[in-house]
Amino acid sequence: MPLDLEETKTLLRRTPDVLDVLLRGLPDPWVHEDDSPDTWSSFEVVGHLIEAEETNWIPRVRHVIAVGESAVFPPFDRFGFVEKSKGKSMAEMLGTFKRARVARVPRHSREVRGRAATDRSRRSVGGQPGAKVV
Repeated sequence: MPLDLEETKTLLRRTPDVLDVLLRGLPDPWVHEDDSPDTWSSFEVVGHLIEAEETNWIPRVRHVIAVGESAVFPPFDRFGFVEKSKGKSMAEMLGTFKRARVARVPRHSREVRGRAATDRSRRSVGGQPGAKVV
């Protein structure tokens, strides 16, 4: 499926509001409960999204633009959010995610704008076990 930058930006912009509607105001046990030891609670998922927003996806966009398929992504600490989210409420986490996403969607657009279509279609391989070509 070819990338449609405007559709992608719409999806990226809507995600914080969708999560807010689904999760804000739920009782703490509901947002902190996971299904099993190898799964994340909704609180942890939001923490992971914040961490990825702040430290991961813009560097990966730059990586794809710069080197395409010639190198794997630098590693990303999938659990980097754990310490940062301690003591925070779901409402705080949702607000943090929304602010981070709002700040980065226009930045991402600037990263891609002006590049030739062939540059925007570059792909790269994730640098972690089980990673896929993106």
